[in-house]
Amino acid sequence: MSIDSSDVKEYSDERDMPRRTRLGLKWRLLLFVFVILLAGFNGTAYLRISEGYETRRTFLLERAELALNTLSETITTPLWYLNNQSVERAIDSAIELRDVKRIILVGNDGLNVIRENVRSAAVINADSYQVLTEKLYWEENDENGQVKKTHLADLTMEIALTQADEYLSAAIWNTIISYSVIMIVLMAVFWAFVHKLTGPLEQMAGYLRYIGSNRSAGHVKELVIPYQSEQNEIGQLARSLERIRLHSVELLDLRSNLESKVNEQTHELLEARDLAEAASEAKSNFLANVTHELRTPLNAVLGMAELLKSTNLDKSQKEYTDLIVNSGDALLVLIGDLLDMAQLEKKTLELKKAPFQLTNITTGLRRNFAESLSISKSELIVRNDFSEENWFKGDLRRIKQVLFALISNAIKFTQDGKIAVTVSMNNIPERGWSLTMTVEDTGIGISQEDQDKLFDHFMQVEGDLTRRFAGMGTGLALVSSLVEMMDGKISVQSEKGKGSTFTVILPLDLSNVQADNKTDDVVVEKASEASMNRKLNVLVAEDNPVNQMLLLKILEQAGHKVFATANGKEAVHAVRNDLFDIVLMDIQMPEMDGLTAHRLIRTIEGAKGKIPVVAVTANTLDKDIERYTEEGFDGFIGKPVNPQALLSVMAKLCGEGGITAEKIIAEVAHREEISGKNLDEDEQKAEAIIREIQDAMGLPLLDEVQWNETSQAIGEDTLVNLMVEVPDELDKYAANIKELSQAENLDALKKEAHALKGLAANSALSRLARVGSLISIAAGQGENPVDFVEELAPVNLDSKQALYKKLTG
Repeated sequence: MSIDSSDVKEYSDERDMPRRTRLGLKWRLLLFVFVILLAGFNGTAYLRISEGYETRRTFLLERAELALNTLSETITTPLWYLNNQSVERAIDSAIELRDVKRIILVGNDGLNVIRENVRSAAVINADSYQVLTEKLYWEENDENGQVKKTHLADLTMEIALTQADEYLSAAIWNTIISYSVIMIVLMAVFWAFVHKLTGPLEQMAGYLRYIGSNRSAGHVKELVIPYQSEQNEIGQLARSLERIRLHSVELLDLRSNLESKVNEQTHELLEARDLAEAASEAKSNFLANVTHELRTPLNAVLGMAELLKSTNLDKSQKEYTDLIVNSGDALLVLIGDLLDMAQLEKKTLELKKAPFQLTNITTGLRRNFAESLSISKSELIVRNDFSEENWFKGDLRRIKQVLFALISNAIKFTQDGKIAVTVSMNNIPERGWSLTMTVEDTGIGISQEDQDKLFDHFMQVEGDLTRRFAGMGTGLALVSSLVEMMDGKISVQSEKGKGSTFTVILPLDLSNVQADNKTDDVVVEKASEASMNRKLNVLVAEDNPVNQMLLLKILEQAGHKVFATANGKEAVHAVRNDLFDIVLMDIQMPEMDGLTAHRLIRTIEGAKGKIPVVAVTANTLDKDIERYTEEGFDGFIGKPVNPQALLSVMAKLCGEGGITAEKIIAEVAHREEISGKNLDEDEQKAEAIIREIQDAMGLPLLDEVQWNETSQAIGEDTLVNLMVEVPDELDKYAANIKELSQAENLDALKKEAHALKGLAANSALSRLARVGSLISIAAGQGENPVDFVEELAPVNLDSKQALYKKLTG
């Protein structure tokens, strides 16, 4: 079945056209031709009628002038001789001429009417008239023979242009009738021509609209486009339309296929979303890793420089060391700014509001900037305009970050001048409390043009200033973003060469809760003093040799005894086998990371499992610190390590009143001494379990004697090949044992532990075989050996490491 023009007729109807093109091409062509013909006919008719009218009018006037001349010649002589009767007869005779309406003969004085003759309206009635006048003279010779003219009278003749008017009227009607007939004939002929021309065009337009509005590929496929065989413009248009139809069919087929792929596309979009989220997470991890990688060598540089400063240096060496420290501190600030900016862009930076007093903002400002003020030879003036009694709620760290950045910027661009810092608090009705911080300097100033781009990221005001004053242009951009995040406002007033004034206004809320109001400086100072009163046994878990040496030097100079490990696994082993007061744990380490090591330490029974553990890491993002707190770390130190901050944290945790391993052991021993005589059966079982575990821990991870005997019996290569798959099998047994213990399926647990014991024993893994045996025996006695199962994971890990070392050594 095919679709022809009758099926798409409705689509070629003019009512289907947009309003501005309501008039179709056919009618527009007809209207155009009609206007052209009408204008042409009107012009031709006007010229033709005007020419005929003028011809007849001229003929009438010429004939009237001839009659007027004849009459004047006739009456001149009688008028001279005063023969009035002859004059009257001549006038009466002339009045009878056709088209003559009136004849008037007036005397030479212009007042005396000699004769007037008028024909009645019944005889002659015309719409237009023409008046002809001639003066009558009598000529004679005077005494000198000269011709003498005597004015006798004025002869006036009024002529009716009736014939001309009649012609005009008849010509107009004849023209209208004849031209109307001609136009009707021409329009009819042209209508047929236009219809022949535009009919196919309108039909093509209807087909095109049908194709465009149809949503069924089947209908468009059945459409038959006419005129394709004609070798003219219509044929070309039809063939082009056919190509459009074919393309439309392809598009409609694609559209129908798209509907069937919606679910698939949706699924892909969901996967893409998951990938995007994973990419975002990877980006965060990458940022953390980059931060770690930057801070780790920077930690070594700054730490070693600080240690170098404490040695005997000459003046030049001291200057070089100070330059290293200052440059490192600047780089550290830049890293922090970049991290903050990255978090702001990702909108992951969160404000932590807590109670504080305004004295926390300004305390220690001069001490913090003493060195940079000394270099710039400038004076810092601090003015406090607030009450010290009120407590407010806000993010003190970010507020101080904003103020410190503005002061640093002022010091950088002020040489041998003054920097005035004013901190005030105002209570505005209906708006609440607002903190105003103003930093005014006498530095180089900023032009009005540069002020417009002052807070843009990575922008500096001038190229020459870029060379004179170091920096990447991140400080003020970060300040502006932080102020905006705290719903505040920042403004600048400056004139080049006359200094600058930065003003920050931040809204704050009153706090009903008070907090510890000690400044960080006071805490560090007091804690550091406390740390010197007691020498500690410190375990350092750090994989980087330089950073490890740095921590050793800092702690040894403070008088502490230090034991270092290179990974989390060694740290856990050290805690199990030795006594420490505190553990300084790096997070990113090979073999076992700090988080895993911390979890395993907390599983150790007794006092050792409660030893203070401090995270020492370059991962300093807020979310990282929160994670370490949630994991149960007792403290946090960011890299680069500040020796004073490190010692203060240690003093806080292990100083007077702090928690130490000795105190925990003493408390446990005292508790056991009091209750030892009354231990019930469960406590005795617990002690037996502990002894069993301790006995197992006393066994070697890998029995070298058994290994060597087996190697000699079957060959070294054969033994190595047999042991390659053992670690994976051990992991499977350990995982199954943990699941069976949690499900309290003791029969299956006994069998699985027995199989583990056999595999471990055959592999010379004595300690692991002993733990498997203890689990199997306990399960066989109808008890769920939870304590033994908890020890299985670290023992299995240590055993695998020993086996790997043997296989690769």
